[in-house]
Amino acid sequence: MKKSIATFQFLVGVAISLNLSSAFAAGNDSTISQATQKDHSRYELRGDTAYDATTKLTWARCSVGQQWQADKGCIGEIQRIQFPAALNLQKEGWRLPTKDELATLLDDESLGKHKKLTIEDLNQTKRHKPTIDVVAFPGMSDILLSYWSSTRAEDDMVWTVYFGDGSVGQSHLSAPYAVRLVRTDK
Repeated sequence: MKKSIATFQFLVGVAISLNLSSAFAAGNDSTISQATQKDHSRYELRGDTAYDATTKLTWARCSVGQQWQADKGCIGEIQRIQFPAALNLQKEGWRLPTKDELATLLDDESLGKHKKLTIEDLNQTKRHKPTIDVVAFPGMSDILLSYWSSTRAEDDMVWTVYFGDGSVGQSHLSAPYAVRLVRTDK
């Protein structure tokens, strides 16, 4: 009986995922936006940006290398960028987020929690990939899920967030990771 319930729950989860995926594939941006505004009220979605009223930060919805298309979301390939080159992307108010700012994008629901998480919580929590709100931030790679922060660690190390499992750690500045830009204005 327990196995039947677990199988049923798994199949319901797959059906929900497929339904959301088909909305993305069909390019039905209005369906996605309506679901986001209703179910994910943390973000105000404005085309290629997502404003987080909790942190007062405006995020690029697409990773660097991707372009926003209103009917399709984020299209194109996410660029792999070394840290020094990532710093050069900062312009017109857009910048690399700090470690703590970037960690706010970790989605409590995909982390299996419904509370504000600390970095210690993140490194000990059961997670589902990717650990970001994929409605607010579509086009996430299944592979390239490590993102640079602007927070330096010791020597040639920089803090990163891995959206594959929600972990926060340090990486060498020559590693090629993804970038999501942020700004502090609305």
